[in-house]
Amino acid sequence: MNMVHTEIRDFLFLIMGICLVFNNIPDIVQLKFLGSGIGNNLVAYPILFGAIYTIYCHLKSGNVLVEYKRFLLYGGVYLCILFISLIVGLIHYPYYDAIVSVPIEQMGKMATIIIFCEKIGITIEGKAIALLWGIFRFGGIVLKFIMTFGVSYMIFCWYHDDWKRGFNFFTKGILCSLIFVIGYSVFEIQYLAGGEFGKQFLEQINPYIHVIKVEHDWWPPLLWPDKQLRSVFPEPSHMGNYAAILLPVLWFYLLNDSRDKRFKFVLGTGYSLFIFMIFLTQARTAYAMFLGITMLMVAGLLMLDWRRYFKIVIMILSISLGIFFLSVRFINYIDNIGISKDIIEPPKISAVEVVDKNLGSLAGEDKRSNGSRYALLKAHFRMGMESPLLGKGTYLNDSYTKDYFEFAEKENPGVKMWIGNQNKFGVLKYPIGAMNEYVERFSANGLMGLSAFLFPFGWILYKLIWLIKKKKCREYVCLLIAVIAALVVGANDSLSVVYGLWLLLGLSYAVVLGQGSDG
Repeated sequence: MNMVHTEIRDFLFLIMGICLVFNNIPDIVQLKFLGSGIGNNLVAYPILFGAIYTIYCHLKSGNVLVEYKRFLLYGGVYLCILFISLIVGLIHYPYYDAIVSVPIEQMGKMATIIIFCEKIGITIEGKAIALLWGIFRFGGIVLKFIMTFGVSYMIFCWYHDDWKRGFNFFTKGILCSLIFVIGYSVFEIQYLAGGEFGKQFLEQINPYIHVIKVEHDWWPPLLWPDKQLRSVFPEPSHMGNYAAILLPVLWFYLLNDSRDKRFKFVLGTGYSLFIFMIFLTQARTAYAMFLGITMLMVAGLLMLDWRRYFKIVIMILSISLGIFFLSVRFINYIDNIGISKDIIEPPKISAVEVVDKNLGSLAGEDKRSNGSRYALLKAHFRMGMESPLLGKGTYLNDSYTKDYFEFAEKENPGVKMWIGNQNKFGVLKYPIGAMNEYVERFSANGLMGLSAFLFPFGWILYKLIWLIKKKKCREYVCLLIAVIAALVVGANDSLSVVYGLWLLLGLSYAVVLGQGSDG
């Protein structure tokens, strides 16, 4: 790839890895014109600079964009499916009256255009508003494609001729991000332990790290109320999403024989502190992601060379188990702050109870927030089954959700809150999404749209597994596990909360299709 200054490209990729932890930055610095999936993420800045730099280099040298015919072919098919789905959805959409009648402040980006037109003497109302709204849906689809698959293609173009260089810079960025996570969490742990200094520090710095109380009048709060660690993220569960990319990278460097022992000691300390923090989140997502990623990494490494890695895998697992028991003792300590031992025997939670609370509760429909989440998934699944090929249309499906809850599900407090907020704020300002990337896409675009979306991931996972069998390479295993783990995040949330997936996808394609690859 003939880029003018490759060090600029490498620096931007490094910064992208660092910025991934700041996934809901304050409103004033969000790049909202890039869309909600990335505009609220700090990584939007290096991506935007990278896109401008890539276009500049291509205009200057003319050979930066490679394999563009494949990308355009896939993009054309994918966008056609989504456009057809949206057109059919707009034809049958029953909520136009609700859109036309909402106050202008609830219309988001449309409000800017309507106000501008009114200033120059053009009045937009009635059917014109509905038409403008429909046009915005098409624009939103194209923008989201550019900021997801388009960014992946940019990363592929950057490193198609030297994927190991890209792997090195991106993983180093991920490791650097851990410094911010640990540094911040030191103060949060001090706060959880009852420290006033930690509390004051968090109150001062949190408004500069992420938004405060932008949803449901409370989320994310200034300080998390349930004695759970959340670090720099809006909520504790996002630690699990971050672990999807961080843990495979940490394992990769810990298992590198050529690394300096002091560097490994620092990495080992960072790994130990991070999993201690994972357990302190007391979040089901974080616990489940840690367990799942660890199992995948063990399976992948033993598949590579079980004789070589068996002892160190046992050592890492033993350390992890020891840290878990240490975290249980700390959880008991923070739970009993303020309880006088002279008056009452402080309650204690056992390691088994911690596991049951954070892993055993995943399967129970009546456990924690499962009732409302399961109801939401069922509603979107019913919606998708009604239009199984093309769905209800991108950005349209979330307006239908309340109509697909069953009577018993509407009695759930969480479901009542969602329906009440949508009735209060309208379908534009308060859509009810599935909180699951794949069910959301099934209800929006049907089986055709979901299959088109998943195709690039399925193909790259197949090729990475094939490469691992052909050539025992730890980089391949690291990428494979990280991509799988990031995709798993989509089963519990939108993939936009773990934007690193799109960077990993581009890097993985550079591994498989790049110059000098084994694919």
